[in-house]
Amino acid sequence: MKVLMVPSWYPTQGSPLLGTFFKEQAEALAARGIEVAVAHVSVGSEFGSNNGIRRDIINGVLTYTYTRPNLTPRWESGRRMQRTWMLERLYRRI
Repeated sequence: MKVLMVPSWYPTQGSPLLGTFFKEQAEALAARGIEVAVAHVSVGSEFGSNNGIRRDIINGVLTYTYTRPNLTPRWESGRRMQRTWMLERLYRRI
């Protein structure tokens, strides 16, 4: 069985406690022999700091993280549109 998780929150280097529930669930599934991948987008990073798509295996979980700066500060619906666009692009890449 293969599982793709698309969490609303997921731990980052700057915020390691965000989304720990999703991370723990993915690790528990992987420990049971299920192929788990996580697709996570992170909006709000600074320009030029680890922006782009990364692919890592963390504790047996294939993790795709797409990081970009917030192009629409102080505009929540703009940030939501940006996240949607990023998820669509990340999904096509996976």
